[in-house]
Amino acid sequence: MSKDFLSMTSKEKEAEARKWEKGISFDQTRPMSKRSMALWEIAKRGRGRPRKAPSEKAKRVLISLDPKILALAEEFASSKGLDRSKLFAVSVQAFIASEKAIENAMSHTARRGEH
Repeated sequence: MSKDFLSMTSKEKEAEARKWEKGISFDQTRPMSKRSMALWEIAKRGRGRPRKAPSEKAKRVLISLDPKILALAEEFASSKGLDRSKLFAVSVQAFIASEKAIENAMSHTARRGEH
C-alpha cells in the first residue's frame, strides 16, 4: 500500500510527482468503481447547479415585508426544513389554489340556486 502523500518526506513527494509527470499508460489503469464513476459524473458537470432552460430558470424578485412577518416566515420555514424561497413559492401556490377552490364552490352554489 502506498504512503499517504501528506505524510511523505519532501524527497518522497518529489519522486511521486516525477512518476505522474511522465504520464500513465492505459495498461496501468483499471475500470472505475461505481463510486468513482459517480464522482466522475459530478466532476464532469462542473461547479454549481445543472443548467436549466431559460423557461425553467427561477426569477429573482424584491419584496418588502414587515420584519416581524419575515422573522415568523423564516422561523416557520426552518421548522419545516424549507428555505425562504420555497416557503414563499409554496405559500403563493396554496393561496391561489384556495382562491380557485372558493370560486368553484361559489359558482357551484350559484348554479344550484338558479335551478
